[in-house]
Amino acid sequence: ILLTNNEGRYIFANPAASRMFGYSPAEFHSLRVTDLMGEVEADRYSELWAQFISEGSQSGQVALVKKGGETIWCQYNATANVLDGVHLSILTDITERVKLESKLIKSEELFRRPFDQSAMGMALIDRNGFYRAVNHSLCRLLGYSRDELLSMRFLDITYADDVEEDGQLMHGLANAMEVLTREKRYLHKRGH
Repeated sequence: ILLTNNEGRYIFANPAASRMFGYSPAEFHSLRVTDLMGEVEADRYSELWAQFISEGSQSGQVALVKKGGETIWCQYNATANVLDGVHLSILTDITERVKLESKLIKSEELFRRPFDQSAMGMALIDRNGFYRAVNHSLCRLLGYSRDELLSMRFLDITYADDVEEDGQLMHGLANAMEVLTREKRYLHKRGH
């Protein structure tokens, strides 16, 4: 928790904020809001501060700088004029979450490209047999659009003689959480 005055100077920092940023409560009193902002945010400070004061509140994510120069990501909720000329900010360090989200995005991109660009028809199917992701090759092979396939279960277009066996395999996969790779007979949209 941080309190600032109308000049953007910190007038209070609770112990958690002191630990988060590495400044003692006394050191916070000599700091302004811009001292914790990265260069990009500091350049926009006047605009952001005026918007905050006029709207009365603000929330979001922001990159801030600790005492030693390390950048951390914070989720913030700020309220203007909780007392006349005193503004409240509640911050949560979300740096680890931001790093994990970035890794997840990179991982998804690493998977997505080969999946989407494969010449082999590929699909991800959930525990209930519904398509959750299909690539262009599978759509072209079966004659369905991506949206059509994503609204179907794989058994809906399974060759009639294979429905029982494939249903049993799917049930086994759902319980064992394994991966299945196999040749499979499907029905094309045109019926062949």
